Amino acid sequence: ALHNIHHINIVRYMESFIEKEGTRLYVVTEYVNGGDLRGAIGRRREPGQFRPWSENEVMRMFVQICLAVQHLHKVRGQARSLGVWCVHECCVCVFGRYVV
Repeated sequence: ALHNIHHINIVRYMESFIEKEGTRLYVVTEYVNGGDLRGAIGRRREPGQFRPWSENEVMRMFVQICLAVQHLHKVRGQARSLGVWCVHECCVCVFGRYVV
C-alpha cells in the first residue's frame, strides 16, 4: 500500500526490512535534501542561532502538511502515525501503520 502513495508533499516509500535479530524495522525512503522539521527546529534553537520562522514560512509548511494528510485520506487510508516532517517544500514521511 505504501508503494502506491504518490504526492509532492509525501516522502516516497522505497522498501522496508527487519534486521536479522528481528528487533528493528528499517524503512527506506527517498532522500530529502532539506532534512526533517525536528532537525530544522534544533538548528534554529542552537545557542546564538535562534531565529523564529516568519508567519509566511509557518503558514507554507502548515498548508503543505495539510495537503499531504488530505491526500492520505483521499486514498481512503487512515494515517495512524505520521512521523518525520520535512522542510524546504515540506514533506510528510509516513511511519507506523497505514491502512488502504
